[in-house]
Amino acid sequence: MIKKIFYGWYIVIACFLIGFYVGGTIFYGFTAFFEPIREEFGWSYTQISFAASLRGLEMGIFAPFVGFLADRFGSRRLIFWGTIVVGFGMWSLGIPLSFIIRNRPEQYGYIPDGEVSREPVSNTKIQGKGAEVGLKEAFKTKVFIYLAFADAIRIMTVMAVVTHVYPTLTA
Repeated sequence: MIKKIFYGWYIVIACFLIGFYVGGTIFYGFTAFFEPIREEFGWSYTQISFAASLRGLEMGIFAPFVGFLADRFGSRRLIFWGTIVVGFGMWSLGIPLSFIIRNRPEQYGYIPDGEVSREPVSNTKIQGKGAEVGLKEAFKTKVFIYLAFADAIRIMTVMAVVTHVYPTLTA
């Protein structure tokens, strides 16, 4: 008879995968961006390293505060309100920036593949299926539904892992 695996091990595996991904991309993978950032902005390694170390300083400053809030109000309430605050922050920053950065590559003299366009910028027109898709049409496509579903699963997985890991760390 095959023994059933304790569900806590699935949480351990999920935490490992999330930690592996975050550690690899955010902490250690950032070095892959050093050269492109240096070439694009002309910054020194010291300036880039200082900006990256500010991230660690920020986490170090806010970790005790977040720990206090988690102890005081509980992890579920903290995750709920944190999601609301981060979502509001993304909207409040994203909407004004979308009016500033809302440009097409043709306006910079590029075609969508990144090559330099031979035609003048004013004569370049986007062609092909989906070039003028509005918001309502985008909501109706299968691609949008798949992406929204995948993102919802990602968010639920992270929230479930965080919610279930916290009580085991305090026991």
